[in-house]
Amino acid sequence: LAAALMEGAARGWKYLEVRGWPAAAGELPAPPSTSFWGHTLDLPAPEDLATYTEALPPAARRALRRAETAGLTLTVSSAEPDLQAFYGLVCRTRRRHGTPPPPAAFFQRLRQLLLVSGRGVIVLARAGRRPVAGAGYLHTGATVHYKYGSSVERDQQLRAINLVMHH
Repeated sequence: LAAALMEGAARGWKYLEVRGWPAAAGELPAPPSTSFWGHTLDLPAPEDLATYTEALPPAARRALRRAETAGLTLTVSSAEPDLQAFYGLVCRTRRRHGTPPPPAAFFQRLRQLLLVSGRGVIVLARAGRRPVAGAGYLHTGATVHYKYGSSVERDQQLRAINLVMHH
């Protein structure tokens, strides 16, 4: 912990996130955070989607229109090739953010245990054959959890992630 704090100070980090710190390892220099942000959305029924879309802020509607006119294709899948394409996007996004991606084996296991059994999906947007954005969702009952989202930075103008999230 001391080495991480020194490295963070040298690099100008704004914060250090430590999870699962064992009590036996010593005291943290700051108390653990007891708050977090969460978002809950009541999603509309499919027949109410147009009304929901029109209620979005103007910037969100413009982004959706841009994505819809960009010629993107969407797939909703749990197939191995789509998982591989999505994992590639996750790795790119994590690299851009300076954080390591989860191991590929984690995504393989996620697919085996949840996606194949119908408890989650990968939504991918492609420009031609090239994946440009994607998101991973897990669900149980009537609750859907947005778990991962990724996009190709050079293709941000396509607003593909907006289309993925809206779909």
